[in-house]
Amino acid sequence: MSITRYQLMMYLKTISALHSGGVEETVNREDPETKQERKATAQRFARDGQGQPYLPGRSIKGAIRAACEQTVARADGAIDEDGLLTKDSLKALWGGETAASVLTVHPIVLPVVEEAAEKQGENEGEDGARAVLRERPGIAIDRYWGAVGDGALFVHEVLPAGAELKLRISAHVDTESGRTPEQVEALLRLIVELFKAEQIAFGKRKGAGWGGVTLAQDLPEKSVFLTRTKLDTPDGLVSWLSGGEKLPLEELPAIESVSDAQERLTIRVEWSSPTGILVADVERYEHELKKKKECEESRKKTGEPEECPPVSLRQLSEPSKDPKNKLVIPGSSIRGALRNRATRIARTILFATEGAGGEYTSDWSDEDVHKQLAADVPLIHDLFGTTDRRGALTVREVRSRTLGEKITVTHNAGDRWTGGVIDGGLYSEEYYVDMDWQDIRLEIDPAYLYRPKDGQGVSDEYARGRRLSSLVLLGLVVAEFATGTLPIGSRGTRGMGAVEVKTVEVSGPKELLGTSRWELEGGGQAIARELLKKLREMNEGINGNWTDYLTKEPEAAPSASGEGLEEQL
Repeated sequence: MSITRYQLMMYLKTISALHSGGVEETVNREDPETKQERKATAQRFARDGQGQPYLPGRSIKGAIRAACEQTVARADGAIDEDGLLTKDSLKALWGGETAASVLTVHPIVLPVVEEAAEKQGENEGEDGARAVLRERPGIAIDRYWGAVGDGALFVHEVLPAGAELKLRISAHVDTESGRTPEQVEALLRLIVELFKAEQIAFGKRKGAGWGGVTLAQDLPEKSVFLTRTKLDTPDGLVSWLSGGEKLPLEELPAIESVSDAQERLTIRVEWSSPTGILVADVERYEHELKKKKECEESRKKTGEPEECPPVSLRQLSEPSKDPKNKLVIPGSSIRGALRNRATRIARTILFATEGAGGEYTSDWSDEDVHKQLAADVPLIHDLFGTTDRRGALTVREVRSRTLGEKITVTHNAGDRWTGGVIDGGLYSEEYYVDMDWQDIRLEIDPAYLYRPKDGQGVSDEYARGRRLSSLVLLGLVVAEFATGTLPIGSRGTRGMGAVEVKTVEVSGPKELLGTSRWELEGGGQAIARELLKKLREMNEGINGNWTDYLTKEPEAAPSASGEGLEEQL
């Protein structure tokens, strides 16, 4: 029996916030010190025996395996020149109930430093290797009242963008297993190419743009190290203990392009904000609020006349080697705004169509936000997902290119009874105008646009109609966004968060768009009109009208195979 061992080492860098949770803590609703109800309990990273946060190997392996299987499935077994990676061979390599996997994916200990929030400077994490774990809060908006939903505050502990991760994958293959070294080498090459193409994401909330990773260096040879050792002889064992034989990537089986740009539908929006955007850094705000309370208590004891400094709301920021790129608009903020507007469009249409709404036009005034989300129409669930499954839409986080002019506005909180100023109610808001932001990037995976339940057969006509209808609904939201009627971030009722769209570019499969690319220019109103024209053409390819699929039930598949959409694709 001949045994060959491999060791693949890759140095990765996070390109967005990342969270992979461990055992979630039981929420203690009452603070033991103040006896007041707590708002949220942060979901922490998994910890090892020494208390170090880490990414479990099973979580990393699951993400890599899913990306490999999807890539090979799209390629119909032609991902490599020699046909080493097919659906069956890939299944054998990853293992299952009857055979163990040839790959071992080792956990990644996060490169973090324990540092209190008050010590975090403006240029924190500049070395790029180590970072401070941050707490990223999130909210859900009540669809009826337009305010934050009761009980819809959640907090995640995240590793910020720019942190370096060291991933180690080892492989063991013997001649009697029915799996060959050539297949293993092809699989390792595929994994490297997927990371190069940024097609693998770790952890939770991928739809909000989290978990993105890429190779740490532009040149693969500087961030990828692969060794191979044949353990047929004592010399081979010595070689393995000495680090093994270095194997250049060029000697591995050639892999076709793994980029799924032609498979995914991508919407890029070039935009600016004349009023400024404010998505507050809640962690920093709470730290300042704590300091202010400590100052006020000290002032009462000592009788010092000096006023305590007011708390300030600042735009969310993350470490960056370039200070101009430190401000961040979370993908969840943009995604939430898009979903809210999609819900409004869908329900407006159903209310205007007598008898068409049914359960989807029920009164939401007394429903909590969780029930509202669950009661969204099927097309919105296809796009944005549910608690049971992920949606097709991913919204990338947006970072600043330049900072522009910083504006600080001071406010006083007024007493609603006396009409005067509340003592201690002074606060300020800090934001930037005339900024240059990265393009807003929306990605839609057609495979997730409609995924029927297991064993539920549907006709090809229904599946295509439902996918196109989802895109029409999203297109209507983007058209409204282009007109400037959909603000981003907080303070929208105070005139902040306004958006001016300059161009919109849509690229993706021809069978969905009719062409490989739409290029929409001319500013807001012109873009909206041209986009509506494109959506009407898309609607002509649907059996009936796209609004029929807001509540339309699936049709039975014409064959008795019972295969779902995933198998059909």
